[in-house]
Amino acid sequence: MRRRSIWLATIGAAVALGLAVATAAALAPPAGTPDLARMTIQASDLAPGSTVVTDAYAKPPKSFSAEYVRNFATAKTPAGVALFGLDTQVLLGDTQTVATGFFALERVTYRSRVGRALLTKALESASGKNGVTLGNVHFGKFRQLALGSQAFLQPVVLTIKSAKAGADFVVLRDGAVVETVTVVLADPRRSLSVANQLGKDVTAHITAVLTAIGSTGPTGASGPTGTTGTT
Repeated sequence: MRRRSIWLATIGAAVALGLAVATAAALAPPAGTPDLARMTIQASDLAPGSTVVTDAYAKPPKSFSAEYVRNFATAKTPAGVALFGLDTQVLLGDTQTVATGFFALERVTYRSRVGRALLTKALESASGKNGVTLGNVHFGKFRQLALGSQAFLQPVVLTIKSAKAGADFVVLRDGAVVETVTVVLADPRRSLSVANQLGKDVTAHITAVLTAIGSTGPTGASGPTGTTGTT
């Protein structure tokens, strides 16, 4: 998950600065899972004209039953803030314990000196492969967000050819669902407001789906091995 978010951050920064970039490929969805597509950012959450480049299920990591990816090449918030890339990724854990542990690992990664060093290295590596030279990677203030069961924001300011772009990494958990929203914007000062807005949208969508279908665990009524899943 983190590799794709890092890719989005560097490519989105390149778009913000007028460089040509490629898009990610879509993948086919698996059967027997809750509708994760409804748990992430919808076109209705954004201003008209947003462009989707990936909208599909992907192979989930170990201990997760499903993963869904929706990427926007460009988008605008309803308030008119331009987003030069918006990447969302939904993971459904086999259990809530799995999701909680994964969220904790992500939090440690973004807050620790070692984790940030690894992320910086990955950002620099990804940018180099795509013709972008990062002059500096600055981690802003780590913030807990009052969203879902748990949530945080890690803003990053990227410097490319003396220009700056902001990259927001928002990770939230609601029950057994973990979602990452990575957004790149030209004005890093809008980081917190944009993160809160998109985070609230995502939380509302996750809550709506979970409320409608009930348990989404591996043996729940709507889980992968429940009455509507694979038996």
